[in-house]
Amino acid sequence: MTYTVSQPSTTSNYSMVINYGGERTIFVYHAPRSYEFPVSLPKVPWVYLTSMGESFQPFYNHILEWFGKNPEVKVAFNPGSYQLRAKREIIEPILKKTHILYVNRQEAEKIAGFGDSMGKEKELLRAVSRLGPKIPVITDGGSGSYAFDGVKFYKANTMPVDAYERTGAGDAYGSGFLAALIQGRNLREAMVWGTINSASVIGYVGGQKGLLRQDQLDEWLAMATSSGVKVEEF
Repeated sequence: MTYTVSQPSTTSNYSMVINYGGERTIFVYHAPRSYEFPVSLPKVPWVYLTSMGESFQPFYNHILEWFGKNPEVKVAFNPGSYQLRAKREIIEPILKKTHILYVNRQEAEKIAGFGDSMGKEKELLRAVSRLGPKIPVITDGGSGSYAFDGVKFYKANTMPVDAYERTGAGDAYGSGFLAALIQGRNLREAMVWGTINSASVIGYVGGQKGLLRQDQLDEWLAMATSSGVKVEEF
């Protein structure tokens, strides 16, 4: 928490979540704020860049400058709604620096300017990859997830669990995926880690409860294997 900044005069963001049958719609309010980039940020192996409110652009300018000074740092990028609505030239520099991009199918279509992608997952992954990300990862709800490493295309199916509430499923997938890579796992294993972390989270209300700890992974990996979770080239 060394780089946490308190802004007493700024109100908090808040959300209203409507849950029905395991699916949810979220109404989000981002309070106006200035995002402050930590000028003394040390070199780290990875940066996970995710959703910010409307005034995100100055922060992005600062982090791009920092990436330029630290080219060995790998970037995992999960854009939020304001980033997805921004003009492409604003997020293109980040996409060109991105090692892993996490988006859902609709977000991937929007970023790539792609029409209906059903049955065209390879073409969609290629289109996103051309924008810069070395490994685009697309989550697609109950249909699983897709990834492209620049050579091969991969698809992971989902784990058959009851979905109580899906808030945070994509974030859980992304964090599980990245945790696997940080620990030296390959892309196939990373997709499985993302899948089981997401499967655990959707069994609870909210996006934090259910996130897997290191000591829970072996049990969940065994359950994933026994329930038929696998990653295949397609």
